[in-house]
Amino acid sequence: VQEEFIKKIGNNKKTLLEIALFEGEITLPKNHQVDRYKIKSDILQSKLDNKTVSSNPYAFAFSDYSIETSAPLNLIRSTIAEKLNVYHQISIESRLSFGNVFDPKQQSFFRNMIDPVNIKESPDYVMIYGVDVDKNASVVIETKDKRGIDQLSVYPIANNHFVLFPAYLRFFMNENDSSQTNIFLTTTYVKL
Repeated sequence: VQEEFIKKIGNNKKTLLEIALFEGEITLPKNHQVDRYKIKSDILQSKLDNKTVSSNPYAFAFSDYSIETSAPLNLIRSTIAEKLNVYHQISIESRLSFGNVFDPKQQSFFRNMIDPVNIKESPDYVMIYGVDVDKNASVVIETKDKRGIDQLSVYPIANNHFVLFPAYLRFFMNENDSSQTNIFLTTTYVKL
């Protein structure tokens, strides 16, 4: 009887949900490197000029600092997109990029990058990149276990390292427990 049951269910497996998370260091060809100093200075200048993504003090984006497109920023965005396409056959295109600055004892809001009013135009992925961070910097991402229970996973981020994950997952940058200021770059991507 059990053998008949196994034959009946044999090829009927369907994957309902798979969460792909990518992490690592941005590696470039010899004699090339990301100019993190330029990205850092652009983010800090936006903070000094109070150029935030949103002017609404109650919005999460009020603590996100707008940054202008630059060669180092484009290098990071295109490297991630190209490597995801080559190694995982996922074609993506960058959209919004902004910086976050966390002084000691500060952390980000717990949020996702989905706009509930405009889900169709919301991003598919979000990438967090360590521009100038302490060795204990990390991103905390909320997922569900096999029973649907919320669980938090911690992903350390070092300088020149990134974590890329689906934009619908809630996340936050952990409290800065160092004496230095932590600076992150966040970029959203859409699937092509």
